[in-house]
Amino acid sequence: MEKVISTERLILKPTLDDIDKTEEILSQIIAADEFEFYFGIDNSEINRKQFSVYKKGFYNIFDRENNLVGYVGVHREETDYEVEIYIFAQYRRRGFAKETLSAIIDAAFSGEIEAITEDFEAIVSSVREENLPSRAMMESIGFGEENQIFGFFIVDDMNFVNLKLVYYRLTREKFYGKNAE
Repeated sequence: MEKVISTERLILKPTLDDIDKTEEILSQIIAADEFEFYFGIDNSEINRKQFSVYKKGFYNIFDRENNLVGYVGVHREETDYEVEIYIFAQYRRRGFAKETLSAIIDAAFSGEIEAITEDFEAIVSSVREENLPSRAMMESIGFGEENQIFGFFIVDDMNFVNLKLVYYRLTREKFYGKNAE
């Protein structure tokens, strides 16, 4: 069973322990009209059914007043593990994303996340090129820009739009060296 992760201001609870809050995450993303922007796919019923943070390595983020702030998750991505995070709009610009990512990355490198079953060299993440606040936050944690890649946004069965993503990578040495400062 995944353990609860606590920070100074936040509590990260495994999504497998809290299905009701997990369903609320999707509802809030849709209500904020950010489904397409965040996931890069059309906000259709079929695509919404594919969305799941209800799995090992994923956590609901709560503030100390027990308000749902967003979610964070770590999953296998080729030879590394990828981290993804979503903070609801009303909680952005408060440092919650950085605090959450620092805690989840520390737990990942420390072997405290049950979903991480294999050795790995780095945590990776991708951010839309135009999302400058998220890019600055990733770099402040110690992530280094590896390259820029083109992804695509699925509009419907026949159409898509290209996106430019910045691919980041963070090694254990870089993370602990950066966070020792």
